[in-house]
Amino acid sequence: MGQRLVIGVRRNEDSDEKLLCALYFHWSAYPSTTIDELSKVVKGISSELNTTDFSSKTDEEIQLAMIRTIENLGGGIDGGDGSLEWHIIKEKFPNEKFKTENISRNSGLIAISEECIRRMYEMAQGTAEIYLNDNTVSTDVWWSYNNYEEFVKEEGDDIGEDKFTKVDFDLMGTLKWDSLDTIEEIIRTNHYIKFPDGSFSEFME
Repeated sequence: MGQRLVIGVRRNEDSDEKLLCALYFHWSAYPSTTIDELSKVVKGISSELNTTDFSSKTDEEIQLAMIRTIENLGGGIDGGDGSLEWHIIKEKFPNEKFKTENISRNSGLIAISEECIRRMYEMAQGTAEIYLNDNTVSTDVWWSYNNYEEFVKEEGDDIGEDKFTKVDFDLMGTLKWDSLDTIEEIIRTNHYIKFPDGSFSEFME
């Protein structure tokens, strides 16, 4: 079944505006892989549009750049050539050619229509969001314990607080794009982490 991750893309964090697009990754809803996918996507769209300031870009420019980003990562349009989403995107961008072969759902599928985005979220086992104008992301693919005593009670493993790596970021909040690679390395290489608010988490991929 995979561990299905869906990433929504918005202009702003605190906004009710609709998603510009959604991205589906079949095996990526784990802590380090979610951060890794987010890092690759934001680097990709920044490269496609040659900027990290998206305020002057139209919705269509962002959507097309995100399609190219996903294609370059090895994915493509949700459903592939001839699908409902394919026809919707081709109608919106009639002069563009899109990838038709070697589209891997592990590498990312993209949708811009409300119906296909809704279906992606129905399958999601973990979600994240990209906020373009803020250059930040948020995720919900992990959990934490309020304190060490709660960790021991729930996990039944008194390993000692000294086994936890203290970090200076909060995975439950928003994260800056330029911090993603460092955060991914930390949570990939450290099994136990203690956050600034005193909560504890155990990461298993």
